[in-house]
Amino acid sequence: MLSSGTSAQAAGALSPANPPLDRSHTTDGVVRRLVGLYAAKSRHDVEATTSHFHRPRLTYIDAAFNGYSPSWQPYHDYFAYVMPTWPASAVSYPTRIIGDSRSAVVMFTDTPGMFGNEMRVIAAMDFVDGKVTRQIDYSDGRHYGVAAAAAYRNPTPLPAQWGEQFVHSTPPRLLTRTLTALHDALTAAEADAVARLFTTEGIYEDRTLHLSVAGPLAIRRSLADVLRMLPCTQQTSVRHTVGSEQGGALERSNPGAQVDRDIIAVELDHQGSIQRLTTVCDGSFVSDADIRRMLATTIEP
Repeated sequence: MLSSGTSAQAAGALSPANPPLDRSHTTDGVVRRLVGLYAAKSRHDVEATTSHFHRPRLTYIDAAFNGYSPSWQPYHDYFAYVMPTWPASAVSYPTRIIGDSRSAVVMFTDTPGMFGNEMRVIAAMDFVDGKVTRQIDYSDGRHYGVAAAAAYRNPTPLPAQWGEQFVHSTPPRLLTRTLTALHDALTAAEADAVARLFTTEGIYEDRTLHLSVAGPLAIRRSLADVLRMLPCTQQTSVRHTVGSEQGGALERSNPGAQVDRDIIAVELDHQGSIQRLTTVCDGSFVSDADIRRMLATTIEP
């Protein structure tokens, strides 16, 4: 995270000694690369951490806190400044990786010692020559704390483009087909069309609403009303796609909306049906009453 704000919450809590990592929808090479990255970050090793990023062309953005680095050097300098202040309890570890050596989506956790509170992030990553050339971190500011998130957030607006203009890899056809159908169904608020994209045991997980639903029938019933209320659904456009035929993620943008950015990660079976969907947007911009109202609509009759 890169931000000009200050944390309003105290550090604490240790991570598990050997946190579980779901590698069922990725490749061994990407796993080795990213495990090495987060191990270096947990050691607070500036040079080893930043060596995993592409020096000639790097874009890093924290979508929840407006952190922005347009190149490798400021990214390096930020960690050189902040890492010496981290306590031993400050560690970072991936919990789920989806994709391949071209691009992937990574779910990871930063313990409170790093940035003042626990961070559970879904990151879209693109790679060039084995290095991260673009990383966009998405998380829910409510999980950080609404007041603390507001204090920590960089007041400088982010640029219109988030480095996607420098990425030239083409997502595989199977992933593109599924994500296009998913985006169209969500934008139209068609719960039936969303549910048909899932396997029989498919799971829909919304980290902002703390909602998890299993199976197409339950997904359809739970989403029937809430899709029309979600803050980043209507008139949303696709910013960027990452991943492989095993799954990936859709980054979306909705300028002017209450919440103008989100990410949707999917794991696919061999036919392109969704086995698991995980999405998050910044709920700190949504009122308590609206969160309750949305959750109330997901109760199955």
